Order: sequence, then structure tokens, then C-alpha cells
Amino acid sequence: MADPYYMTFRSVGPLEQASQAVYVRTSWDDPWVLVSNLHCDGITWAASPSIGTATFSYRYGPKLQSGLNVWQAIARFAPNPRSYVRVVVTPTEGGDPDIPMEWLGIWRQAVDSGLAQRFSADSLEALLSFTTIRDAWYYDVFGAIRRAAF
Repeated sequence: MADPYYMTFRSVGPLEQASQAVYVRTSWDDPWVLVSNLHCDGITWAASPSIGTATFSYRYGPKLQSGLNVWQAIARFAPNPRSYVRVVVTPTEGGDPDIPMEWLGIWRQAVDSGLAQRFSADSLEALLSFTTIRDAWYYDVFGAIRRAAF
């Protein structure tokens, strides 16, 4: 069995931050909203038997705006626990920048420590743990649609 694919991001400066964007939305029907201070620290793309995960960090409190002598108060980030998160990663080295990679998930845990918050999320497969699957359909080897027996 193949190992899951894990990607870690470095928080070095603006160039490293430009390779990713983190969006959230409360309901699946809502538009994605970019959260500029939310940084993805690492992503695991995985398939059965495990599921993908991601970790995030968010700094709040007084912040000096880049290039200006103006302080800005950044509020704590308080996502709805059942909301969705999307990470768009644009390759900067060794990949095609026209083909971004996307990761979708739901929030799992939040930890607040001083002026920094840490979040973790599970990929969308985690939604299956909230419901019982009672029915499924599949294509057999001949292309016919079959109903799975449970």
C-alpha cells in the first residue's frame, strides 16, 4: 500500500505565502471567502484506510501592516465547527503553476494559545462518519449499473 502524500509549507516570507490560499465557507451553497491571515502549515493527501488531514495557524491581535506604519487589530478566527475549508496550492518549483492543487475538508479541532491559534481539519471523507450509508450503486465490469448489497 502506498504511503500518503504529505506537503509542508515554510513560513519564511511573502513569496512562500503566495503559493497557497485558504478559503472557508459555512454552507456548501455559500461562496468561498479568502482568509488572508489563515496559513496552512501542512496537508496530507490520503486515501483508504486513512483520510487526508491539514493543519493551520492563525495569528491575531495587534499587527503592523506591511510597508506602512499603521497598526491593525486582527480579531480571533472563529470558524463554525461544521464549516468547510479549501486550500489552493500553486506550485512554485517543479510544478505547473497553471494547475493548482486543491484540498477540501471540514474543521476538526481548534487550540488557542495566546495570540496564535492552531486548527486541524479532516478531508471531506470525514463527513461519511456522520451518517449511515444505506444504499450504493456501482458499475460492474460489463458497464451495467448494479445495486450494492448491504
